[in-house]
Amino acid sequence: MFDISRNPGIKLFSKLYVQEHTKRGNFSPLHFLSDRLITQVGVAYLVQCFRLSTGSTASRIRYHGLGTGVSPESPSDTAITELTSAGYTRIQGTQAVGTTPNVFVTASEFVFDSSFSITEHGIFTDQNVGAGVLFDRSVFDPINVVSGDSFRFVYTLELLGQ
Repeated sequence: MFDISRNPGIKLFSKLYVQEHTKRGNFSPLHFLSDRLITQVGVAYLVQCFRLSTGSTASRIRYHGLGTGVSPESPSDTAITELTSAGYTRIQGTQAVGTTPNVFVTASEFVFDSSFSITEHGIFTDQNVGAGVLFDRSVFDPINVVSGDSFRFVYTLELLGQ
Protein backbone atom coordinates (compact mmCIF):
# COMPACT_ATOMS: atom_id res chain seq x y z
CA MET A 1 0.00 0.00 0.00
CA PHE A 2 1.22 3.50 -0.88
CA ASP A 3 1.89 5.67 2.20
CA ILE A 4 1.01 9.23 1.18
CA SER A 5 2.37 10.66 4.44
CA ARG A 6 5.90 9.74 3.34
CA ASN A 7 5.58 11.22 -0.15
CA PRO A 8 5.87 15.02 -0.30
CA GLY A 9 4.18 14.92 -3.73
CA ILE A 10 4.74 16.97 -6.81
CA LYS A 11 6.26 20.42 -6.66
CA LEU A 12 5.48 23.05 -9.29
CA PHE A 13 7.95 25.79 -10.20
CA SER A 14 7.03 28.57 -12.59
CA LYS A 15 9.34 31.15 -14.16
CA LEU A 16 8.80 34.05 -16.54
CA TYR A 17 11.40 35.39 -18.97
CA VAL A 18 11.34 38.16 -21.56
CA GLN A 19 13.29 38.75 -24.77
CA GLU A 20 13.39 41.94 -26.78
CA HIS A 21 12.99 41.52 -30.52
CA THR A 22 15.61 43.92 -31.81
CA LYS A 23 15.19 46.17 -34.83
CA ARG A 24 17.64 43.89 -36.67
CA GLY A 25 15.21 41.00 -36.30
CA ASN A 26 17.11 39.09 -33.62
CA PHE A 27 15.99 38.24 -30.10
CA SER A 28 18.07 39.40 -27.16
CA PRO A 29 19.10 36.77 -24.58
CA LEU A 30 16.39 35.59 -22.20
CA HIS A 31 16.02 37.92 -19.22
CA PHE A 32 14.55 36.48 -16.01
CA LEU A 33 11.52 38.42 -14.70
CA SER A 34 9.77 36.40 -12.02
CA ASP A 35 9.33 33.06 -10.29
CA ARG A 36 6.48 33.88 -7.98
CA LEU A 37 3.32 31.86 -7.87
CA ILE A 38 0.63 29.78 -9.43
CA THR A 39 -2.76 31.04 -8.29
CA GLN A 40 -5.20 29.05 -6.19
CA VAL A 41 -7.67 29.05 -9.10
CA GLY A 42 -4.81 27.81 -11.32
CA VAL A 43 -4.17 24.86 -9.02
CA ALA A 44 -7.91 24.12 -8.91
CA TYR A 45 -7.94 24.22 -12.72
CA LEU A 46 -5.17 21.59 -12.81
CA VAL A 47 -7.26 19.35 -10.58
CA GLN A 48 -10.16 19.73 -13.04
CA CYS A 49 -7.78 18.76 -15.87
CA PHE A 50 -6.89 15.55 -14.05
CA ARG A 51 -10.58 14.84 -13.61
CA LEU A 52 -11.16 15.47 -17.35
CA SER A 53 -13.79 18.01 -16.40
CA THR A 54 -15.65 19.48 -19.37
CA GLY A 55 -13.62 22.29 -20.91
CA SER A 56 -10.66 21.83 -18.57
CA THR A 57 -7.60 20.72 -20.49
CA ALA A 58 -4.00 21.58 -19.79
CA SER A 59 -3.59 22.59 -23.45
CA ARG A 60 -5.67 25.72 -22.68
CA ILE A 61 -2.96 27.07 -20.34
CA ARG A 62 -1.32 29.19 -23.03
CA TYR A 63 -2.87 32.64 -23.29
CA HIS A 64 -0.55 35.48 -22.32
CA GLY A 65 -1.85 38.79 -21.00
CA LEU A 66 0.10 41.92 -20.09
CA GLY A 67 -0.86 44.58 -17.60
CA THR A 68 0.04 47.69 -15.68
CA GLY A 69 -0.97 46.61 -12.17
CA VAL A 70 1.49 46.98 -9.32
CA SER A 71 -0.25 45.28 -6.42
CA PRO A 72 1.80 42.43 -4.93
CA GLU A 73 1.15 38.93 -6.22
CA SER A 74 -1.22 36.85 -4.14
CA PRO A 75 -2.31 33.21 -4.36
CA SER A 76 -5.90 34.51 -4.43
CA ASP A 77 -5.36 36.62 -7.59
CA THR A 78 -7.97 36.04 -10.30
CA ALA A 79 -7.14 38.87 -12.74
CA ILE A 80 -4.52 41.36 -13.87
CA THR A 81 -4.90 45.00 -14.95
CA GLU A 82 -4.79 44.18 -18.66
CA LEU A 83 -3.96 46.56 -21.51
CA THR A 84 -7.47 46.48 -22.93
CA SER A 85 -7.98 50.23 -23.32
CA ALA A 86 -5.41 50.32 -26.12
CA GLY A 87 -7.00 47.42 -27.97
CA TYR A 88 -4.56 44.78 -26.77
CA THR A 89 -5.85 41.27 -26.22
CA ARG A 90 -4.35 38.13 -24.82
CA ILE A 91 -2.00 36.36 -27.18
CA GLN A 92 -2.14 32.60 -27.75
CA GLY A 93 1.27 31.24 -26.95
CA THR A 94 3.05 28.35 -28.58
CA GLN A 95 3.47 25.27 -26.41
CA ALA A 96 6.47 22.98 -26.12
CA VAL A 97 8.33 20.64 -23.83
CA GLY A 98 11.36 22.29 -22.24
CA THR A 99 14.94 21.07 -22.06
CA THR A 100 13.73 18.13 -19.96
CA PRO A 101 10.44 16.22 -20.31
CA ASN A 102 9.08 17.59 -17.02
CA VAL A 103 9.11 21.24 -18.18
CA PHE A 104 6.17 22.87 -19.97
CA VAL A 105 6.90 26.02 -22.00
CA THR A 106 4.59 28.56 -23.59
CA ALA A 107 5.82 31.67 -25.40
CA SER A 108 4.12 34.60 -27.10
CA GLU A 109 5.24 37.75 -28.85
CA PHE A 110 3.66 41.17 -28.33
CA VAL A 111 4.15 44.01 -30.82
CA PHE A 112 3.31 47.44 -29.44
CA ASP A 113 1.86 50.43 -31.26
CA SER A 114 1.67 52.69 -28.18
CA SER A 115 3.83 53.50 -25.17
CA PHE A 116 3.26 51.63 -21.91
CA SER A 117 5.00 50.69 -18.72
CA ILE A 118 4.38 46.93 -18.46
CA THR A 119 4.52 45.64 -14.89
CA GLU A 120 2.63 42.35 -14.87
CA HIS A 121 2.04 39.21 -16.92
CA GLY A 122 -0.60 36.53 -16.61
CA ILE A 123 -1.09 33.06 -18.05
CA PHE A 124 -4.75 32.34 -18.74
CA THR A 125 -6.93 29.51 -20.03
CA ASP A 126 -8.93 31.73 -22.41
CA GLN A 127 -8.02 34.36 -24.98
CA ASN A 128 -10.92 36.65 -24.10
CA VAL A 129 -10.37 39.28 -21.42
CA GLY A 130 -12.69 38.64 -18.49
CA ALA A 131 -12.93 34.93 -19.30
CA GLY A 132 -10.95 31.87 -18.31
CA VAL A 133 -8.73 31.19 -15.32
CA LEU A 134 -5.69 33.22 -14.29
CA PHE A 135 -3.26 30.31 -13.91
CA ASP A 136 -0.18 32.35 -12.97
CA ARG A 137 0.47 36.04 -12.27
CA SER A 138 3.88 37.72 -12.28
CA VAL A 139 4.67 41.28 -11.20
CA PHE A 140 8.05 42.77 -12.12
CA ASP A 141 10.00 46.01 -12.50
CA PRO A 142 8.55 48.18 -15.29
CA ILE A 143 9.37 47.41 -18.89
CA ASN A 144 8.88 50.64 -20.82
CA VAL A 145 7.75 49.99 -24.37
CA VAL A 146 7.15 52.37 -27.26
CA SER A 147 5.46 52.00 -30.61
CA GLY A 148 7.32 49.48 -32.76
CA ASP A 149 8.79 47.53 -29.84
CA SER A 150 8.37 43.77 -29.82
CA PHE A 151 8.87 41.46 -26.87
CA ARG A 152 8.62 37.70 -26.44
CA PHE A 153 7.42 36.40 -23.08
CA VAL A 154 8.46 32.85 -22.19
CA TYR A 155 6.71 31.04 -19.32
CA THR A 156 7.99 27.74 -17.95
CA LEU A 157 6.32 25.35 -15.56
CA GLU A 158 8.52 22.64 -14.09
CA LEU A 159 6.95 19.65 -12.34
CA LEU A 160 9.21 17.73 -9.96
CA GLY A 161 8.25 14.44 -8.36
CA GLN A 162 9.81 13.01 -5.24
